[in-house]
Amino acid sequence: DTLVAQHFCGLMPELLQCLRDLHDTGGSSGTSSEPTGEGAESLLQTELLEPLEELAGDCATLAQLVGKALVTDHETVINPNFDSVLTDLFQQRRAVEKEVNEAYKAAVNDLGLSGKECRLERCQVSGASSSSS
Repeated sequence: DTLVAQHFCGLMPELLQCLRDLHDTGGSSGTSSEPTGEGAESLLQTELLEPLEELAGDCATLAQLVGKALVTDHETVINPNFDSVLTDLFQQRRAVEKEVNEAYKAAVNDLGLSGKECRLERCQVSGASSSSS
């Protein structure tokens, strides 16, 4: 949901530009007989443009936050560089993952098995690793 919101925020400047262009032309595309005039322009300005411009500022802030806080590769995770505590935890996690992988390779080697006979899997539900044979 956060990434959808970020994508929407990326579209906001284009939407605002279209509405500003509409406002600048007096609310008329020139191809219809719709009512135009100062009342329509004022309504467009106060009821649509001004609130959307405020929202666009908030969207820009959200897009920056998401860009700094999340990393999207195969999964969306909090960017470990977002906070020093997260950076430490990320480095600890990588070290543990390396140890687990080394222990797995040693076990496969000690048991004389191949990677097809015994494999290390990451559980998508709990994030825990499990081996199967």
